Amino acid sequence: MLIVGAEKPERRIFEALLAKCNMQQVHEHDPRSVIFIGNETQVDVVGGAAMGWTTVLLRGSESSSNGLADHECDSFEQLAVLLRSSE
Repeated sequence: MLIVGAEKPERRIFEALLAKCNMQQVHEHDPRSVIFIGNETQVDVVGGAAMGWTTVLLRGSESSSNGLADHECDSFEQLAVLLRSSE
């Protein structure tokens, strides 16, 4: 768990995530190479997109991001195919 006194989509929660995963240099070099996967458009997709990351909505509780996510998947199997194709 990551506790930083902020909630998604606040930028500092995403910055804390970068630090926890030791990915600051990756983000600084090429933010689009960071793939953020979430199940809520307004907090996950919007927050990841604001960081300049590639976003994926894992549909379940929401049927669509209405074009806000870069990609949308209905299952972990589809997500795995998407991630393999981005290598």
